[in-house]
Amino acid sequence: MRGSYTNHVLDMALLVLIGHYLVTAPFSKVEESFNMQAIHDITYYGVLDTAKFDHSAFPGVVPRTFLTALVVSFPTFLYKTLVRPFVEHTGALLDIQMAARALIGLANAGSMIFFKNAVKDATSKGTWANWYSILQYCQFHVLFYASRTLPNFMALPVTNVAFALLAKGNYTSCLHLLSFCGIVFRAEIGLLAVATFVTVTLFVPAKDNGFIATTALQVMSMVFGVLVGAVTSLLVDSYFWGYWTIPELQSVYFNLVEGKSELWGVEPFWAYFTKYIPNIFTVPVVLLLLLPGFFYKPETARKTPHLFKIFLTISVLYVLGISFQPHKEWRFIVYVIPLLTAVGANGAYGFTASQTLMKKFLSLFIVALAVANLGGSLLAGYISSINYPGGVALQKFNTHIIQKMNTDNRHELAQHSEANPAVVHFDVYTAMTGASLFGQIHDVTVVYDKSETSDDLFVRWPTFDYLIMEAPLETSGLLTKDTWRQVDSVWGYSHTSVLPILQEIISWGDNKRIPVAELWESAQRWESWVSLLESIVVQKELVFIYERTQEDEFGVAERAQHLKMIKETLDKAQAVDV
Repeated sequence: MRGSYTNHVLDMALLVLIGHYLVTAPFSKVEESFNMQAIHDITYYGVLDTAKFDHSAFPGVVPRTFLTALVVSFPTFLYKTLVRPFVEHTGALLDIQMAARALIGLANAGSMIFFKNAVKDATSKGTWANWYSILQYCQFHVLFYASRTLPNFMALPVTNVAFALLAKGNYTSCLHLLSFCGIVFRAEIGLLAVATFVTVTLFVPAKDNGFIATTALQVMSMVFGVLVGAVTSLLVDSYFWGYWTIPELQSVYFNLVEGKSELWGVEPFWAYFTKYIPNIFTVPVVLLLLLPGFFYKPETARKTPHLFKIFLTISVLYVLGISFQPHKEWRFIVYVIPLLTAVGANGAYGFTASQTLMKKFLSLFIVALAVANLGGSLLAGYISSINYPGGVALQKFNTHIIQKMNTDNRHELAQHSEANPAVVHFDVYTAMTGASLFGQIHDVTVVYDKSETSDDLFVRWPTFDYLIMEAPLETSGLLTKDTWRQVDSVWGYSHTSVLPILQEIISWGDNKRIPVAELWESAQRWESWVSLLESIVVQKELVFIYERTQEDEFGVAERAQHLKMIKETLDKAQAVDV
């Protein structure tokens, strides 16, 4: 009973942590943009008027599936239609964006809990579940991104459920789900399905009907998953894109056959093992426990023998397989993080199963490492929360324009109407760092422009009333003080520095004393911790908001030169989700 209570408390902590990261960093970046804009468009326009969708103007290099956005958009559409008319809001849709992200976060949290409970039930190890919760929930990457619209994290709930089914001994359903995900959501999950099939074939004895029949059934399950996924994607995505397509097949052709993914960076074969996995497990407690977790005494699994050996083998085979892809990102291996954590939790369980003094010491040591990991995760969360200047800038602009609209003296906006709206342009950096469609005021008197090509900018530049951009007025070379004035700016993350702490320690040596009493008194005040954090995490001005004061004085040739400089800035800032 006590173990069950602890388990529920830890699960509540998972929801609190995911909610904390959602509230403190509500904006999204370029990697999340397709699904975020798709959720916005389906929620705001419905599914019939696809010509107004963002992907019609900004299709990206390769198409992506609309299926996940469609699923998330159904409840957000109901909220917008039935509830939001009775709720006070500014006109922007950030509440809907956060609601959509909350749904994704709940799906990931629920799937992690389902996976944990499935393994616990399969192995009859209640204490293992507590160790899994402690080790998984103290990590940063999975929990911070759990509510985000990255395709990998929108597929993660399904892969978690698939491995929960594997723990229950339902191998065919596991392979079916993974294969479905591979053709619909992310092609690398197809490789994960293959790694799972190979591992299950090696570790799990064939059923009574024989090895060939068992293997054939599993292969048929994978084929069935691919076929169902292909037909589903073909029907759904062809409708939204306006031509026959299975997006993940086009992505595979672009990235693997044409080798275009290398345009976004190439890393050595072993990068996942030497760089990305150590970065994910910043405090390497899980990594230190992998071998003990793999070799700890035979599991008591009733339906899946050698369960933790299977988990680690799947993870290693998958990471080895995806390492052949030269372009690497940590999110491509996120699906095996729960598996590795499960194996690490088994190692912790094995070390602490008895109540000897040494075992109790090891328990405290592992918990201390996990708490240190949680501290590092919260610090990383704070740094990330100030790393979305584009989203903050867009909200500051909205506040500015709303205040002008609400003033008694409206002569400055008098010229703006549905036929002649106020136009604000934001640059690529702003769009990449949080300025999504959800952040825009849906009002006919305000139009948001995110033109990217120099030709479009050349034509539209004279119509811009406001600019949100990375370049400061004094150094941009694009603006003049006579034409534009700075309305506001946004500070964001620059770098971290331990210099203030070192300077304080050096001062102790100069004074030949350690001020223990003063330090203790200071440690009891919340303001002292906030001041310390602000001194360590250094910020700088990143995005600027400008308002036009008069027409540009330069002519066509000079404007062309200015826009050429803008194009050079755009070329340097190109980033595409591959």
